[in-house]
Amino acid sequence: MHVVNLAKRKGHFLTQATIMKMQAEKMKHLHDDHINDASTWGEALLICFGERS
Repeated sequence: MHVVNLAKRKGHFLTQATIMKMQAEKMKHLHDDHINDASTWGEALLICFGERS
């Protein structure tokens, strides 16, 4: 389910822009070495989005 719709159903106001801004802030502190260690694009995305350390 789409995160924005789920948040709305739970009574929260959240936009795609808000999510993107929050993620950009998290990625500022991510070092390239962490991403370079990924073996696939999918793994790199998971690292960027905080699903894997």
